[in-house]
Amino acid sequence: LAQKRAHTDMQNGAPFKRQRLTHGKQSQRLQIFLEWLVSHGVDLASDGVEIRESDEHGVGLFALRRLPPGTRLARIPASAILHAGKVHDSEFGKRVLTALVPMGVKILPEELLWLYMVWGRSEPEACPWFGYFQMLPVQNPCAWCLDDASLTLLTGTPLAEDAKTQISAQHHRYSLIFEALSKVDPAVFSAARFSLDEWLWARSCYLSRAFRREAFPSGFATQGWESDLMLPLLDILNHTVSAEVESRFSGESAELVLPLSVDPYEEGDEVYNLYGVALSNEALLSHYGFAIKGNPHECIKEITFELPQEHVVGRLACLNEAQIPEVLQADAQGRKVTVRLTQGLRRDVLETPLELLRVASCLCHGQDYDEEAATCGDKHQACRAVFRALRRMLRSMASPQQLNQNGAPAKRSSIGRGSLSVLGPSARRFHRAARGSKATTASTASASGLLRMVGMYTRAWRRILKAGVTCAQNEAELAELTMNMGLGGADGSEQSDAELDETSFNMTSGGVDGEEQSEPQSTEPA
Repeated sequence: LAQKRAHTDMQNGAPFKRQRLTHGKQSQRLQIFLEWLVSHGVDLASDGVEIRESDEHGVGLFALRRLPPGTRLARIPASAILHAGKVHDSEFGKRVLTALVPMGVKILPEELLWLYMVWGRSEPEACPWFGYFQMLPVQNPCAWCLDDASLTLLTGTPLAEDAKTQISAQHHRYSLIFEALSKVDPAVFSAARFSLDEWLWARSCYLSRAFRREAFPSGFATQGWESDLMLPLLDILNHTVSAEVESRFSGESAELVLPLSVDPYEEGDEVYNLYGVALSNEALLSHYGFAIKGNPHECIKEITFELPQEHVVGRLACLNEAQIPEVLQADAQGRKVTVRLTQGLRRDVLETPLELLRVASCLCHGQDYDEEAATCGDKHQACRAVFRALRRMLRSMASPQQLNQNGAPAKRSSIGRGSLSVLGPSARRFHRAARGSKATTASTASASGLLRMVGMYTRAWRRILKAGVTCAQNEAELAELTMNMGLGGADGSEQSDAELDETSFNMTSGGVDGEEQSEPQSTEPA
């Protein structure tokens, strides 16, 4: 109805009417967005789809009729695509650059776009993109980055340090740019309007919704002001791991098409997109602000070893000389050496990966591990080094007691990218393992929602680490047993596993030091 009303108004010469809203009713915000789409010539009905609210999914794109393979699912013209080049050419962009250039402050293309988003979402009359901006989440989609309790639960994971580093860097950039703007034009660039929180909000919306610039033809953006692109309508599709979509981007439009090789959508089905292949919760949290319970792609790719300070340089050299293909990067910070692997550890690990044994042997013993030539003593040493590294990582994380208290398992919900809730799409994402099946995401509509979300990620890490510890321990014990029986080609002089036995855990009785007994049972798939 909103689309028909807007279309009739345009035919009668009536201008596109914008309404000032802060949070507004969901249906009212959706109506404004639909009218904005129509003003750009977007006709959803002709494509057989509609945007609507759902008790389960928040807001998403739904099929009005059967959509066979090859059907266009959604399309917007170039006039509805937003990027930093357009902001650069706008009056707002010129005002920003006029203030910054004389002061020698350089602003990045995406940062100019963020400022425009902050300004535009409260300017229904002056900003031609208000209809789109008011549909974006009201609060920061990645609010967990700013929540102390959430960061505490993430202790010992890469996300904790990455979040602190990123926020610190953004605080510096914001202070530099805003200080210059507020000096030149304090009336427009007030601290109340262009706050750090607003800056971080715009950045999170951009990171979670923008489409990569590399997917578009060269010359599409303004030279020198290239940024990723905001695609209204296309960014409202929710995510499912089974989705198959073709993206067709040109200088005239951007559209999503259902490939010829997939099943059709039936009337009433929700139309999905795929945000990325095999995305772990680490990637989902950092880029989109949500986590998936029982994520089948969860893995740990960064393993940290602690070495005597005097051995760090030499052992890193040994690792580099080994040229292990699966090692992407190795960095030292004090006594700690963190290695990033291509595959990493998963919960279903049955045997310690060879690349991890090689890394452990290089770093802890100064020699590469040759699987074919290795003795049982070599295997014992390498497995024990892996055991110690993983156990140390596990003990540095939030305890099961902390998780039980602050990160209780999330209640079932299925809210998607197009949600019009106060925290909006990216922070309340609906996920399905396949069409028609249900999955669980964590809502960030409250502090408890934030904790449940990061709790999913942290629990998954704990389970993977414990599985890796068990695997390495069992292999070390077997190698020692074989060695002591004189079947491994060793002289039996290898140190015993007393230390392992003292601190090891039994799979049938609990976890590391008995911790696992206090962790709640989960019903998600292994």
